[in-house]
Amino acid sequence: MLPNFIIIGAMKSGTTSLAKYLSEHPDVFVSDPKEPGFFCEKINWNKGIEWYEELFKNAKGYKAVGEASTHYTKFPEHPRVAEKIKNIIPEVKLIYIMRDPVDRAISHYWHMVHYHNETRPINKAIKLDSLYVWFSRYKYQMEPYLELFRKEQILFLLYDDLVKRPEETVKKCFEFLGVDPDFKPKSLGKAFNPRPKKVAKTNLLLHKIRWSKTWDKISPLVPKSLKDFAKKFEYKKIEPKEELSDKQKKKIRESLKEDIEFMYQVTKK
Repeated sequence: MLPNFIIIGAMKSGTTSLAKYLSEHPDVFVSDPKEPGFFCEKINWNKGIEWYEELFKNAKGYKAVGEASTHYTKFPEHPRVAEKIKNIIPEVKLIYIMRDPVDRAISHYWHMVHYHNETRPINKAIKLDSLYVWFSRYKYQMEPYLELFRKEQILFLLYDDLVKRPEETVKKCFEFLGVDPDFKPKSLGKAFNPRPKKVAKTNLLLHKIRWSKTWDKISPLVPKSLKDFAKKFEYKKIEPKEELSDKQKKKIRESLKEDIEFMYQVTKK
């Protein structure tokens, strides 16, 4: 079985929360992991279509079957993704959620500091030609999809709407996916994978365990004292770097003028 919908991005724009809300619907199945990145050559493309189909082996009977890989809108790092999706799942529905592009870039930076090996100060890392900015070029990222897929196959959303009007936004998604639009997820409004409150390096193994579906099942059986003890090793606090100046934000925002216009045009704001 293959998915009939994919949340393709944008990174740090609420995709994890959106996938969680959708997955609570009785007629919606979201893969685990929710972000397999199959259509990216640098990630899991070489594992083959059988590997990808295996992710959805338990989706029989669900009306909407999907995944949520933000790598699919990370050109130029991951090229030719839209073509691969079109060739394998030509009728798939696509969901693309966007946020203020400068805020997205900043959140992306802190994500890389927290979970990966970003050590540069933010004002040195976020340059106009950096991937932090490229991934906020929404018009540029969506051009291949708009060329290959019909407009009715793509749903554009705003991060601000998901945060401020979650019920309305999720209802729009359910209507798009063809399932009962009046279902209300229990976790609606809760933020998943937000920008960390503490600036820290992460023990990725412990972090993956704590945010897995397996952990959701066994967590009630684990003593609170043991959970608190493990959390001490999950994060290692580090000193925050400089913030992005207003001048730099303005410069980046000016370079993304077309993308900001595109964001509001396709969401009719």
